Amino acid sequence: MRSIFLIVVLLLCVNSSYASDLFQEWLNLYQPLLEKYVVKGKKRGIYTTLVDYNGLRSNSDFRKVIYDLARLPSFETLPDKNDQLAMWINAYNVLCMKVIVENPNLESIKDLDSAFSSIWKMKIGVVSGKKYSLDEIEHDTIRAKFSEPRVHFAINCASLSCPDLANYAYRGEHLDEQLAYQTQMFLINKTKGMNIVESSEKIFLSKIFKWYSGDFSPSVKEWLESNKYITQQELSYKTGYLQYNWALNNAN
Repeated sequence: MRSIFLIVVLLLCVNSSYASDLFQEWLNLYQPLLEKYVVKGKKRGIYTTLVDYNGLRSNSDFRKVIYDLARLPSFETLPDKNDQLAMWINAYNVLCMKVIVENPNLESIKDLDSAFSSIWKMKIGVVSGKKYSLDEIEHDTIRAKFSEPRVHFAINCASLSCPDLANYAYRGEHLDEQLAYQTQMFLINKTKGMNIVESSEKIFLSKIFKWYSGDFSPSVKEWLESNKYITQQELSYKTGYLQYNWALNNAN
């Protein structure tokens, strides 16, 4: 009986190690694409990262990233929650790029809305053998299961006013630092993240904070103050919202 137990444990360890290797191989294929095709820039007055979708369209490694994403083991096989969350963020960003690559000459991702459905609700790609919409990944999985408000500054919706698409893959062992950096970079960006006007005592925020205010506890401004993004004095400032530009974050 003891020998059977040891064999089962050994098989589980081998399977876990094999699955971990598959995820690392995928991340190592995905990372160079971000380094090559995501660049910093300015478009329509907004400082942002831009994506060379034409380059991705002709790159066989990007096609393999999509192909392999569909065949990876369930993210729940990853033992660490940070590893799982990192992979879901990566999956969202990859599928968002995929839908842009598959539909050239778009002015905005919202051009893909139909009379019956928004692009966010359409099943646009496969993750670990299951078809997903972007809404299912963002709301039903990331927001529902992980309770991490900073993910709003990591997922990218292919638009100028979205938080920047990072030029690196998210990895569980670095996730806290990566999310902290993405949040900081977004909030110091006055063109789309946060603009504090001291003379009129107003704080203009991305509409992300309006749409997802319930994710920032106990309130948006208290969350910003407790995380040192605004001062205690600025808590009393009136809140406004920056215009959200849905134009495509296209480098071409």
